[in-house]
Amino acid sequence: MSRNNSTMITPSRKRGQHLKFEDRVSIKIYRKLKYTLRAIADVLDCSPSTIMYEIKRGTGERNGSRGRFPEYNPSRGQANYEVNRSRCHRKAKALNGNPFVDWVITPFNLPEALRRRHKKKLIRNNKRSYGTSITERPEEISAEIEEGHWEIDTVVGKRAGKESVVLTLVEKKTDYYIAIKIPGKDAASVMIAMEVLREEYGDKFFSKVFKSITADNGSEFSRLSELEAYGVSIYFAHPYFSWERAQNERHNRILRRYIQKGVSIDLYSKAL
Repeated sequence: MSRNNSTMITPSRKRGQHLKFEDRVSIKIYRKLKYTLRAIADVLDCSPSTIMYEIKRGTGERNGSRGRFPEYNPSRGQANYEVNRSRCHRKAKALNGNPFVDWVITPFNLPEALRRRHKKKLIRNNKRSYGTSITERPEEISAEIEEGHWEIDTVVGKRAGKESVVLTLVEKKTDYYIAIKIPGKDAASVMIAMEVLREEYGDKFFSKVFKSITADNGSEFSRLSELEAYGVSIYFAHPYFSWERAQNERHNRILRRYIQKGVSIDLYSKAL
């Protein structure tokens, strides 16, 4: 998303600006939603030719005359991009294994981690739960002993449910953060995005990368438990207990520095 600290409309994509992996995931999502090349280009704030060449770059060749035509694959597109990119510039040696750079990156979200004080609240069960309660989640997940356990949420711009939102996931041990622009704050949009991620990792690795996902009880996550069919454990936090997904909340507040509340996310480009 654009790193724009004001409420002004984000300028158009600059000439020569490259697509990110998140853009490529969005392309696959909008292709599944039957968007035209021009419509996808409008969403990503680039030219239709950029989308056309990216789809060619990320689509494999058909073997023989039988079987389905291959679909666009974001990972293939990213891999081909990185190969091409590696041939046109030198890698910065200062960034490879530099202790100072590692030290700067690690405490990036430390102020956010210290910002909130947890207040004890009574558990309220007057809101519908869409699956297994967080109370049944193994303690090992909270202890952050192993990788593969995620928290999920959505970041809304101006009008919830009527325009694009950002689907965010953060891995609890590594703080790896995924932000994907989806068409709306609804279960269908969330599941299409998760289906794209599943196709990217494949059934063999999807449940290893996403061992568990913890969500709130928003209606957009009402179908999330369907992922349990692929070996992913799904847990739902208590209503109004946002601190039970503290890492995702902190990362979303960082994202809010660039996406101001009350401003339409449709006005933001996908570029960093």
